[in-house]
Amino acid sequence: MGRKAAWMLRVATMMAVGSVGLRAQIPAPDACVARQTLPPQVRPLTCRTAARMSDGMARSATLRREIDRVGELNGIVYVRDAYYVDPRTKRVLSGALSHAITMAGAHRVLNIVVAPESGDRSMITLAHELQHAIEVLEADDVTTETAVDRLFERIGARVGASIMETRSAVDVERVVARELSRNRR
Repeated sequence: MGRKAAWMLRVATMMAVGSVGLRAQIPAPDACVARQTLPPQVRPLTCRTAARMSDGMARSATLRREIDRVGELNGIVYVRDAYYVDPRTKRVLSGALSHAITMAGAHRVLNIVVAPESGDRSMITLAHELQHAIEVLEADDVTTETAVDRLFERIGARVGASIMETRSAVDVERVVARELSRNRR
């Protein structure tokens, strides 16, 4: 084998080994098995959250109903792993519903942030934030950020600077916490 052929063989081998390494580090979106078990109306952005949601739905009938209700209301909710930092107060929260709404045909698209906390805490927070999403989706006329703000001013109570809370979200959080605790794996 000539020098040029040997060099090309080494380069081809390095490229093949390198691309195998890249594939191992960056899984394809469809590689997340847990994501495939979830209803399409709730879309976790990481496999870790998908796995937690799948487990949470298996252990909590209330969390399952919350997710089903989002679909019944023609909602789509994206769930992102992160702590939410209130831009006005710099307060760090375990979860938040963005008040921005995007329309996709007949669907309202909402975004939830849930902190990647240990144990069941992230699923308890998710249930709480999903209840807020349901409150928005149940109000047919709420299609803008301003309308979301007005809705929560009407149905919620101020619990901090720029933070509104609803009784139903707190109640759902408590029920899901009990169900998850009772059905530990």
